[in-house]
Amino acid sequence: SRRRHTRYISVTGVQTCALPIYYSVMTEKEHSTYIRQHKIYKWQAKFLEDVSGIKINVSDDPMDYVPNINFENFNITPVDDFIQNVVKEKSIVLLCNNEVLSKQSDVGDMESVISALCDKYDCIFVSTKRLNLRKPNLYYTNDLFNDAPGLNEIGYLSKFARIIIGKNSGAYCFVQTKDNLNDPNKTFLCLGHKKSDNLPDGLPFKSNIIHSDKSDDSELITLISNLIEDIL
Repeated sequence: SRRRHTRYISVTGVQTCALPIYYSVMTEKEHSTYIRQHKIYKWQAKFLEDVSGIKINVSDDPMDYVPNINFENFNITPVDDFIQNVVKEKSIVLLCNNEVLSKQSDVGDMESVISALCDKYDCIFVSTKRLNLRKPNLYYTNDLFNDAPGLNEIGYLSKFARIIIGKNSGAYCFVQTKDNLNDPNKTFLCLGHKKSDNLPDGLPFKSNIIHSDKSDDSELITLISNLIEDIL
């Protein structure tokens, strides 16, 4: 499969979605984090040991299960061309602004926020959702990947972004790889109701990880503006 899947005897699902939802339904009713995913792995290993009699070793450190992706298996040429021919020396702000289905955020597609930021800063802004908005420094992943952006391809693009913004859903889950999260030059901004709705919550990563429950456009413009000015 081209997606990150975790397969067991009784469970098959996308790592950043199906398994954490299964866990939340059975236990804490919380959103996905890497710590909660680790609890799933340990629970499944114990279950399989009980039914098979085979010892399954699971590390006690959730950091051992934070994923990295081998991007050689994906179509990364459009991203490389984009970085070389368009981005050049400018900073990328990646906005994972698609809708959420788990009610972890009230933030919408951020169209007015993105419009204001594009007018204000000489950065390259990339949106994972196509908007009715055209700016000379705004690009859409649909256009980069010919209307077929895969989550892993967006994950590769995120390697070059200085600021990554999302709502712990969809593409934002796939950009939170171990390499990205341990990059001290990156800033992650998770927009959601609770800090615990952030995948890396509770783990000692080296990047600048920020949570905000703001959803008002003017507040978001101010918040993101401050982050951009820190990297310019």
